[in-house]
Amino acid sequence: YMLIQALMRKRRAASMGEARGGWYRLSQAVMRFPVPVALGVLGVLVLLGTPFLHASFTTPDVQVLPAGQEARAAADWLAQDFAQHGASELVIAIRTPGDALSSNNLASLDSYVRQIEAMPGVVEVQSLVTVDPSLTLAQYQQLYANPSANPQIAAVAAQLANGDATRVTVELQSAEFSAATEDTVKQIRALSVPAGFVPLVGGETPYQMDLFANLRATLPYALLLMALTIFVLLFLMTGSVVMPLKAIVLNTLSLTATFGALVWIFQDGHLENLLNFQSNGNIDGTQTILIFALAFGLSM
Repeated sequence: YMLIQALMRKRRAASMGEARGGWYRLSQAVMRFPVPVALGVLGVLVLLGTPFLHASFTTPDVQVLPAGQEARAAADWLAQDFAQHGASELVIAIRTPGDALSSNNLASLDSYVRQIEAMPGVVEVQSLVTVDPSLTLAQYQQLYANPSANPQIAAVAAQLANGDATRVTVELQSAEFSAATEDTVKQIRALSVPAGFVPLVGGETPYQMDLFANLRATLPYALLLMALTIFVLLFLMTGSVVMPLKAIVLNTLSLTATFGALVWIFQDGHLENLLNFQSNGNIDGTQTILIFALAFGLSM
């Protein structure tokens, strides 16, 4: 019996020692000075999150590979040594009123293509009416009226037209995802198109532009839904209105600091030598949203 009592006293002493450890002392210090500690922590979190204000988002391409990798080296050589062939490519799918090979649609296509060719930075435009620079619009109309008489024209028609649809490929001098390429995409989409024409501009850069535009449009609603769901769940669990709001605000601040560090390290290139990586000046936009959703949920 005395042995059991000794063991119990020893266990109580051990538990008291744990209760008086470093974390206990820290919590007591925080509770003694709640306002200064809250303001200090808030200031640190806001300071750590400030780099996120100049975050630059992109989608991954070959530039994320190390400079010595074979695929990266090949892409760099092609961009440098064959710039005249275009560093980026846009593909325009056009719906026409009726057969794309009709004379009226070919005339409209020629007018549309000439506007694109006149834009700065356009290296080449491939379409039904630019197969041979020596041919005139009238000659194209005559050849496409009877493509079976000319096997070469028939092959071009089969590749670039199908019913009321036709394809236009635009080679640009600027690189994919660059500001110049994005400007060209915006200019092409803003062109006045012939009556009945429905052009849809695709390619890697337009894909990224549309992706980020969609995210900007839907992200506020997604964040609002997430906050409301978490508020309701925490309210049902705790019966408190203040605690869910405090949890949402504090977790948002902590994640802001996380994303600030993400930008400071991986976009701005700090700690490159220490972490053995090469910054390409931006971060993956889709991964940022995924990290936010998972980390925010786990932190709750």
